[in-house]
Amino acid sequence: MIPENAAEAVASAKALGGRRGAEGGFLAPNDFLDGLPVRGRPTGWGAFVFGVCPQDGWAKLVDDSTVPSSIARPPLRSPPEEPRLRPPVQIYERLASHLIGTPLQRPAQNLRRALDLPRRLRHPELREIFLEEERAHQVMERAISEGDHCMDIGCHLGSVLAELTSMSKSGRHVAIEPLPYKAEWLTKKFPQVEVHQVALGPEPGEVDFYFNPKASGFSGLKVHKEDPGIQKLTVPLRRLDDVVPDDRKFSFLKIDVEGGELGLFQGAQGILTEQRPVILFECTQTGLDSFENQASQVFEALDQADYGIYLLKDWLAGGQPLDLEGFERSMVYPFAAFNFVAASRKG
Repeated sequence: MIPENAAEAVASAKALGGRRGAEGGFLAPNDFLDGLPVRGRPTGWGAFVFGVCPQDGWAKLVDDSTVPSSIARPPLRSPPEEPRLRPPVQIYERLASHLIGTPLQRPAQNLRRALDLPRRLRHPELREIFLEEERAHQVMERAISEGDHCMDIGCHLGSVLAELTSMSKSGRHVAIEPLPYKAEWLTKKFPQVEVHQVALGPEPGEVDFYFNPKASGFSGLKVHKEDPGIQKLTVPLRRLDDVVPDDRKFSFLKIDVEGGELGLFQGAQGILTEQRPVILFECTQTGLDSFENQASQVFEALDQADYGIYLLKDWLAGGQPLDLEGFERSMVYPFAAFNFVAASRKG
């Protein structure tokens, strides 16, 4: 809830460890501002403005209505320029980042699924989609053994990475995350993991990356839905084959790149043909459309590497891979899948 007056703002800040300032006003940790809509004079905060206090790491709350006009107002907090992207962090992201990798992660995920029950009841035709999260967990349990090396591509907040590091504690894992602030989070959260702040594609270089502050998990190399709040930044672009360390063999890849699957697979033919990892990857028609790609192109890129594409439940049951028609049909409403397993036909 956004405080609307001095009393509420001070109470909220105090709850986070704030204290009275020696020169008046109230000092709150800078974290108090993270994730809140603070840009210039924020709407919804009454007469309150924020100024940077001389004490490093603190922000000063000032009631503008009590400051005489002859006294200069403190400078307002504003976001830094690129490439040091520090967007307003959503409350969900901040909470999730603290829970991920702790014993509370799985209970929190179960609670989220329970809270999603009304939507599941309203859309019984999407049953296969609602079952994907648990099936993806089962795929990882089946595919990963202790000592295996894994890659999390499109790591986001690290929920899957936490599972990978738990399932193979001695594995030397790699995480790929293009957004600078998330890559920084992941480096601190998982010091044992090699984190690369890059995007992946068919050729190396630099590329525009579109950050969606409202739903950062849908950020990517293309804009899926126009939104004036989307921010563009430039990130390094690498081929997966160039990022893969040559001192280990990878057994499992998780891929979530919001439609960029084709370019990634085109730049990963080396690891696919030489190391033959099991792949858990997202692929949707909306994502493909944003790149003007076709499902057939993704199918052919994996087929050339002698990989078959499976529905999660079929792979778990030892079933047969999809043919091209089945793969295309699975992405048409009411959807058979958003996520698939790609596995080597060579075993």
